[in-house]
Amino acid sequence: MRYPAIDITRGILVVVMALDHTRDFWTAIQFDPLDLSQTSVMLFLTRWITHICAPGFIFLTGLSAYLHGKKLNSKQELSQFLLVRGLVLILLELTLVNFSWQFDYNYAFVQVIWALGLSMILLAGLIYLPNKLTLIACLALVGLHGYINDNYIRQLLGSYEWIWILAHVRSGFRLFEFDTGIFAAYNIIPLFALMYLGYASGTLYELEAKKGYTFS
Repeated sequence: MRYPAIDITRGILVVVMALDHTRDFWTAIQFDPLDLSQTSVMLFLTRWITHICAPGFIFLTGLSAYLHGKKLNSKQELSQFLLVRGLVLILLELTLVNFSWQFDYNYAFVQVIWALGLSMILLAGLIYLPNKLTLIACLALVGLHGYINDNYIRQLLGSYEWIWILAHVRSGFRLFEFDTGIFAAYNIIPLFALMYLGYASGTLYELEAKKGYTFS
């Protein structure tokens, strides 16, 4: 069963995302559109509005996972589905998607598809945890993650700071002694928590259905 509201929302996000990407081809600006000292109103707004895209896709993925799970026989089947789908997305991000960006592998960019894939893998385990406690923890993570002291954690991890960069810091690094560098454009914290919030919101659809409402 399809839910038009979800499909329409996802379509709006795609259009907004396309707006952000096409700006690179239709303008010759050499500055950040969010730089208030140089930007114009329209440039600022076309960049600012696109910040809803990745979180929106992440949230809707969690919601869709919940609805898909209702068609399956057990949480184990849903967990396996999320695990396999997540691994496939990560593989595509590190191979086909990266190659299509630069036609080389000198630098690997882990972006929204990576974040989607890894968040799905984490969601495969989170669905087994108590719902209320996990919901509270994820709400706290989404709301308070900006207060995390990244520098302290990176110093604490030393040569393993790349783990925290992938988790929460938009930055680049070289993994061990490989020639290929990695740039973490989209981090897992708090996106995986946002995906769980999408998953948890699936119960709202069931509540509406019990009241006799439809989603068409």
